[in-house]
Amino acid sequence: MTAKPVAYEPLRAADVAFQWTVERIIDTRERQNLALNWPKNPLRNVLYQAVLTGQVPAYRNNEFSEVIPDTAIAGIGEYCHLEQYVCGDDEFTLCDTMICDPLDLEKLYKWKIVEQWYFDSKQSRMVPRIIGLALMYRPIVAGLELPETTVFWVKYEDLRPTLAQNLVINPANQASSVSMDHFFQARLFSSYIIKYPNVHDLSIGDMEEYADNNTAALLHAERMKQKLMETEHDLWEF
Repeated sequence: MTAKPVAYEPLRAADVAFQWTVERIIDTRERQNLALNWPKNPLRNVLYQAVLTGQVPAYRNNEFSEVIPDTAIAGIGEYCHLEQYVCGDDEFTLCDTMICDPLDLEKLYKWKIVEQWYFDSKQSRMVPRIIGLALMYRPIVAGLELPETTVFWVKYEDLRPTLAQNLVINPANQASSVSMDHFFQARLFSSYIIKYPNVHDLSIGDMEEYADNNTAALLHAERMKQKLMETEHDLWEF
């Protein structure tokens, strides 16, 4: 494919009446997101190859302040452990060797995205723009599985040309398959909010009232979605 991403509409700073930056999780095991795991061309492989081949730079955080060197990309997510093997003339002489298993992309299903929502007062509509995205994994240290974290971050604007040239399959009608860029731009995915602007700069799961209650955290995330819709409705009158 030789498609190119459609450029964003111009947006003047003076026309921005409202702005919010939120973080979301996309779980590709959900029915609405299954197309992103299409075995012939999964999104995780598209992203990883784009970074490994130098098409897009990878960053350590979603502020995009520190670029990860190309030589360090392949080692991210490796699980290293010691194993013993017989190294002498008899079976009682053992030596230690370090075995490193690379990151298994096939086991990664979650994505984290950071996006900004604007209300364009000139067009009287809410405009979401994805800023960056990252694949999630669970690091293993000393045999213990740690909480999920990001493999690396990429700027969505850098990745758009690559996404525009890769399809998201529509099994019901292949003639209506769309590019990965269109899939995100048209908001065809399912997701839930995990962080929104707050004075403590905490994720919802880290807030004291939701730390031990996942159900309450998800309900609060849904309320934040509703707040975005109500804000757009209220600003129409403004």
